[in-house]
Amino acid sequence: MIFFLFLSDNNDFKCLFTEYLNTNSALIGKHLKMLVCTSDIVETTFGKYKNELSKNPMNGITDLALIIPALTSNLLDDEIKKAIDSCTCKMLKEWKIENLCDSFSVKRKIALN
Repeated sequence: MIFFLFLSDNNDFKCLFTEYLNTNSALIGKHLKMLVCTSDIVETTFGKYKNELSKNPMNGITDLALIIPALTSNLLDDEIKKAIDSCTCKMLKEWKIENLCDSFSVKRKIALN
């Protein structure tokens, strides 16, 4: 299930990521003799993301970056509804201010006004 995480700084992310790896790495040995890792997953995911961005190239990286986790999973309607309901417009606006810069189209609009 995917939920948006709003982290105060990189240390929060590092702690959560390290905890995730420690928890799940112990499970890998129990089920597999070999773990095959590939950059194809990353390349495919960002390829799908870039495809979405190409629909409006002037926008650059926007809050659309929040769809990246959804590109790698098969979500059920209930999971999508729960994720959407757990995130307010105010939370998205705050995340956008803290994590993104103005896009080319915003800069252009400001310059022309």
